[in-house]
Amino acid sequence: AQNIDTEDVSTIAEALLEDRVSVAILSTPAVNFLYHYTRICKKRIDPTFFLTVGDEPLNEIDSRDARDAKMYMYTHAIIGASRFYAVRPIREDVSVYEEMLRRVESLIIEHFDSVRLDIKCEFLVCAKILEYPTPLFERIEAEILHSKSLSGTYIVDVENEHSSKTREASFSRSEHRNVLAIMAFSSIPEAL
Repeated sequence: AQNIDTEDVSTIAEALLEDRVSVAILSTPAVNFLYHYTRICKKRIDPTFFLTVGDEPLNEIDSRDARDAKMYMYTHAIIGASRFYAVRPIREDVSVYEEMLRRVESLIIEHFDSVRLDIKCEFLVCAKILEYPTPLFERIEAEILHSKSLSGTYIVDVENEHSSKTREASFSRSEHRNVLAIMAFSSIPEAL
């Protein structure tokens, strides 16, 4: 293994922090990179940055894709702040992360029938990380219970209007939402 060149990492991070639209479009990969950067280079990112990114118009991409990218950006900022599930609940900048979660919650409520089940499950995990009570818990739980695969051993995304509507999806194509659902409905240890 090679050593990480922190100057290269810092250069990339600084470029991302100057390009809000790219952060919004890249979403999860950009956020994950920036939170790993904070650990590698011992730098701090003010999480309000992601709120301002979320306010950027994304005319370059389809509105549903823009909405999903923003929701993933917010949830991954929360996950990054938890040091990728190692810290729960988050103790710093809680009000900022709660605002991110409120924005995701609002988008899910407004577009429930078109939001991917993966995003809904990730939202529940973030609510758990922040100890944030949400009225969506039962509604998402009901969708999960109605989304069993043909074998009945895992969940597939069949209820939103953009899903494939097939219960034949493989487990490997459904792994992300299944891991998130398990995390949302089980106890997450204080430190993994």
